[in-house]
Amino acid sequence: MTMKRSGSEQKVPRQRSSEGRLALSQYKARMLLEALLLEFPSLVVTGYLVDARIACECAQGLVYKGWGRRNGEFITTGQIVEILQYDGRWLLNTIDMDWLVVVNFHPRGGRRSLTFLVDLLQSAALAGSEYCWH
Repeated sequence: MTMKRSGSEQKVPRQRSSEGRLALSQYKARMLLEALLLEFPSLVVTGYLVDARIACECAQGLVYKGWGRRNGEFITTGQIVEILQYDGRWLLNTIDMDWLVVVNFHPRGGRRSLTFLVDLLQSAALAGSEYCWH
């Protein structure tokens, strides 16, 4: 038995860019524009991460304005060695000396993954573990 959806419930396919990647929603495009307009003194920003999340101490997401990367390319960075919060934005420094601005977090646990890593490293520092940033 097959079921039909009514006209108002039909799933609308997301737009794709000319390169075949998913286009940003209006909301994410606005968030990216706001992040691009910010200035970060004494830092050279090497990319902006959309739908960011942390996995195995590395950041993952779609990169924009990234050095040597196409806009909208999915990346997994090198190990994160420093996390800063500046003017309401999270900035990630990787072992490859990349400074990435988090535009927004992945809707399925992106922010939680970053706060978990921050809490984990702060706990390790309090315990005097060698597995923490000093």
